[in-house]
Amino acid sequence: MNTPRALRLGALALPVLLTACAGPPVRYEPEAWKPWQQRCARAGVFIHRTVDNVEGVLLMKPRPARPNLDRQFDLDDPYGNDVGGDEYIAMFLRSARRSALPPSPALPGIPPRAGYRYVEMVDPADGRRYRYSGELGPLPAAAIVPTDLPWLMKVGVGGRPVRTELPRAEFHLRREPAPGPAPRYGVTWEDISTREERQLWIAGSSLKVVDLQTGEVIAERIGYMARMYRSDAPWHSATDYACPGFTRIPGDGLRFEGPPAQAGQTQVFVEQVLRPAP
Repeated sequence: MNTPRALRLGALALPVLLTACAGPPVRYEPEAWKPWQQRCARAGVFIHRTVDNVEGVLLMKPRPARPNLDRQFDLDDPYGNDVGGDEYIAMFLRSARRSALPPSPALPGIPPRAGYRYVEMVDPADGRRYRYSGELGPLPAAAIVPTDLPWLMKVGVGGRPVRTELPRAEFHLRREPAPGPAPRYGVTWEDISTREERQLWIAGSSLKVVDLQTGEVIAERIGYMARMYRSDAPWHSATDYACPGFTRIPGDGLRFEGPPAQAGQTQVFVEQVLRPAP
């Protein structure tokens, strides 16, 4: 039986560009600096093969619904933190993209984030595989977002702000038992931190795209980040010192750093490898 669920996906509309490691901070945690830099030497994006015209993917592991802001020793991959629960599923879907901001422009090294027609995932509660897709409906009047908020303003000619219009649509996530075989390609993540690293507030992450027919890992992103200054949300502050880094300046002139720049990072990586069908 289909189960639609409405989601607000404004954060998913932001394009992401993975950048190099951040520079040295005025730091309060100097003991983490050298170990983090050593790990940055082996971090990066490693793409061995790409695939065109992919209609759907298998999410091999869900993301936790509860974000980790300050739990030092929980191995839940704070570096790879995107969104959790249903929003992690919806992030990959084409119709979810269209309910938020318009598709971001294609930039060197990153895809336009088009989204897939469907994704599949095994529900750990019953062990069954489900297919997720989406549909758009009218956005209730009470939920319409004003278009003159600062974060929706583009930088125009001469540095003058230009208003960005938001499509007025609501995304509904639809779930049904998966028909037939699973998709050939899967996406999975792993927290690769050690306890010694976590004692220094260093988090390590592995994100993989796997050919499920051959077992081949066709792409992997390895990332590390470290808390360099005191904060009520240590893993949020650690995003300022991440490799690959999260700072990005997409084609519309907006600059994003830290936690906002993490949004959509998984989809950006996956679409570089598994290019969505038109």
